[in-house]
Amino acid sequence: MIEVLAEKDYWGRYNSLGNPLEGLSESEELKFRDEIYALSDKLDTELSQHWEDGHVDYAINDDWNPGYHHSMGIYSKRIHCKKFVGIVSGVLADGYRDWCFHVACEAQPKLPLGEFFFHKGKIYGLGSDELDYSLFEK
Repeated sequence: MIEVLAEKDYWGRYNSLGNPLEGLSESEELKFRDEIYALSDKLDTELSQHWEDGHVDYAINDDWNPGYHHSMGIYSKRIHCKKFVGIVSGVLADGYRDWCFHVACEAQPKLPLGEFFFHKGKIYGLGSDELDYSLFEK
């Protein structure tokens, strides 16, 4: 499910996808903002049916840069599961853009730090993290 990559490979792949686009007009930047907000709304609608927003279980970032990159943090053990990965994958597959969507597993008691990102139907994890990615297969 999650392909765990060595640190160099992970960052090489991620950094090539997450950079904002340069030289856009204001209207082009606003188009990206609107698409990012629409993606946030879709994700929140689906995720909030199972977990609580607002740094209880998760928080979708409200900052943005022009480009097809977005992110969120997850904060509870109960969201570390296959259902979470399935919901995010489904929302991303429903669109017509190739989003790079980054998830940071934030430090909580008894939960290790970790991160992974979705892109073109695949999920990539950072192998140097202590996160047990198999949690997202259960």
